[in-house]
Amino acid sequence: MENKTRICISGMIAVGKSTLARALAKDFDMELISEAKLGISYLERLFDDPARWSYEAQAAFLIGKANAIRKIEKKHKSYVLDRSICEDASIFFEYFKEVYQLDDLTCLNYQYLYDLIDDCTPKEDISIICTIDYESVVNRIISRDKFNAYVEGYVNSVYDRYTKFIEEKRGNQNTYICDSNIFDWTDDKVCKLIIDDVQRLIDRDASNSDINLNVLRAHI
Repeated sequence: MENKTRICISGMIAVGKSTLARALAKDFDMELISEAKLGISYLERLFDDPARWSYEAQAAFLIGKANAIRKIEKKHKSYVLDRSICEDASIFFEYFKEVYQLDDLTCLNYQYLYDLIDDCTPKEDISIICTIDYESVVNRIISRDKFNAYVEGYVNSVYDRYTKFIEEKRGNQNTYICDSNIFDWTDDKVCKLIIDDVQRLIDRDASNSDINLNVLRAHI
């Protein structure tokens, strides 16, 4: 690829977005930006005392991801972003804000931080949102020990927020929906066909593309 391409993969926990992001990054020889280590370092504290550490943890995820994007932009390299900074703010911070009743000054501080980072961060050229039904996501999360520390109601609340997020983004320019209930991209053949679709988006102006990942070609 001669021109730099920015791809963002969004979606609910356990939807498979990280698997798809890794596959795209590997196939296109792009940099992969996953969850920031700075944010991950707060997870144990966040699980133990979410009311105390939710602001610091969410700020760390935001800053860490923005810093990773900044470094890659300086290298003029293409990249695949695993979860947008918009999701960090509009879904996860909003969850902690509501559930743990973060005070107005803390929320204003985070909003200023997000606005600053959002203004300085280039927008993605291609945005792919991975979807999943609630029952499937619960079954997948149950098998992941690292999520056992989340409080009751967390998954349901975040899923509801993602449902609204997807509906708001659906139909936006350069935004495509990929349904994990229909297309199992852990299957190498299916994944390769999805990669082929994304390649077609890269090869042409995605905003004028006739490709619609809401209705993928018959891959199965």
